[in-house]
Amino acid sequence: MRLEQLYALVEIAKLSSMAKAARNLHTSSQNISKWISQLEEEFNVILFTRSNKGVYLTPEGKAIYELAVEITNKTDSLKYY
Repeated sequence: MRLEQLYALVEIAKLSSMAKAARNLHTSSQNISKWISQLEEEFNVILFTRSNKGVYLTPEGKAIYELAVEITNKTDSLKYY
């Protein structure tokens, strides 16, 4: 697990879009998709349900998202320390 993967998870959940998350994180949609796939493999869960209307957290994804928010917020705080 890498911080960039957690930031991607948080951004996707906020925007319900991998493409918008990629733009906000200044990376490609392919990277975002790869990072989420890697997290799903590492945690052995599906994080998002995907549809033509967007992507949405699964119940397991929501639990991991809440922890990812804490980690990314603390990381951001360290940057300003």
